[in-house]
Amino acid sequence: LSQSADKVDFFKLPNEGAGYSLSFTRSDTLVNVQIVFFSNTPPQSGNYTFSLDVVEGAVNAGVYDQSSSTPRSFTMAEGTVTLELNNGLYSGSFQFNSKGGEAGSQDQSVTVSGSFSGIQLLDAPPS
Repeated sequence: LSQSADKVDFFKLPNEGAGYSLSFTRSDTLVNVQIVFFSNTPPQSGNYTFSLDVVEGAVNAGVYDQSSSTPRSFTMAEGTVTLELNNGLYSGSFQFNSKGGEAGSQDQSVTVSGSFSGIQLLDAPPS
């Protein structure tokens, strides 16, 4: 993913205590990568390893692909994200492999990587 060609948003999830989503949407809006930090407080600088847990302190990643006639999702991510927080702006990079495919399937895999810089954390999802 390229920050110059894709939309990057970092925002607090709307449910109380749910966490924070770092979202990358391809310019044609058909592919979305989401990294979710399950935390009551904003993520700090550091290296995070993806897990499948949905508990305080866990970080998940997924890819949602609607570019073909049958939507696919890849939510079994293994990899890392690195965050740097400077003057209220986030920068970093991520890399992961994930299994998934069409609904109910885990027969395909993808490798995803990207970087970002100068991203502000929003109090709510963008409208």
